[in-house]
Amino acid sequence: MLLARTATAAATLAPWSKAIRAEKWFDAKQLATIMRMTIPRRGGSFPDMGRDVIKVLPVALCLFAAGAAADCRYPDEGTMPLHRAITKVKLLPETEAWARQQTAVVQYALFLDRTRERRGRCYWTIEARAEGKVWRRFYVTPDGKSLLSE
Repeated sequence: MLLARTATAAATLAPWSKAIRAEKWFDAKQLATIMRMTIPRRGGSFPDMGRDVIKVLPVALCLFAAGAAADCRYPDEGTMPLHRAITKVKLLPETEAWARQQTAVVQYALFLDRTRERRGRCYWTIEARAEGKVWRRFYVTPDGKSLLSE
C-alpha cells in the first residue's frame, strides 16, 4: 500500500502541493531536442570577429567624417550664434529701410538645414519675410564674420 501511494498522484487541498503535478514530471518529453553539428571555420567566434571589425572600422570612420565635414558645424556657444546671425541681417541698412516700409510684421527665418558652401566656408540661410512673402535671402557664417546676399 505504501508503494501505490507514492507512485500515484494524490489530490490535495493545499494549493502549494506538488502532488497533483508529480504525474507530469515523469512523462516523457514530447519535443525532441534539436542537435546540430557544424564544421568549425574561421570567423565563427568572437576573437576572430575582432580581426574583421578592425579591417572595416577605418572605412566606416572615413565615411562618417566625410558626412560630418559636409554639414555646417554649430559653434558650442548656446543660442548665441543664432542671435548673432539674425542680428547681422536685421541691422543691415537696406534691411532696416525695407522693414520700415512694411505695414505687416517682418520675420527673419533661419534655416540650419539649408546650408550653402562657398569658397570653403559654410553659410546658414536666413530669409527676410513680410506677409508670408520672401523679400530676400541672406547667407551668414555660423561665426557671423561673413555675410552674402542673394
